[in-house]
Amino acid sequence: MVNFTSKDTETKMHTTKINQGNIALKRDFFEDAKSKILMILCESSDPKELHKPISTLEYGAKAKGIVHGTQTPVKDKAQGKDFFSAVMLGSRIAAMDQFIMKLQMENKSKEREHNEAHKKLLEKEEEFVLLRAKLELMEGRRSETNDMEDWSLQ
Repeated sequence: MVNFTSKDTETKMHTTKINQGNIALKRDFFEDAKSKILMILCESSDPKELHKPISTLEYGAKAKGIVHGTQTPVKDKAQGKDFFSAVMLGSRIAAMDQFIMKLQMENKSKEREHNEAHKKLLEKEEEFVLLRAKLELMEGRRSETNDMEDWSLQ
């Protein structure tokens, strides 16, 4: 059973995190008039493809570091490293959030399956008890019939 609501929410959260990273990269590139604008967009709503936008953000942060590396003063280099670290951490947090959501959904699904299997098991056990009682009743009637026949023959 697919839960479209959680899938849609998951996709929106995933897209929002990617867009936040892209906006931060874009803002950083537009702030410096000497740098060339580098815009790369690799957006995927499929959780299996999460590594693509994360790699894009990491590449953008590295490219920004390369562009600014030789031209900027030491103070800006430190800020570039901080930005790169922030982008890296942000992308890793987004990936971990996505992974946690996936595990939670799998866990809920397995829990539902377990509960359904347990319910079926209880139903089968109840059916077994009823059949056993019916069998014992039938065997009891058969032995009574045999006893009656033996008694009438005497």
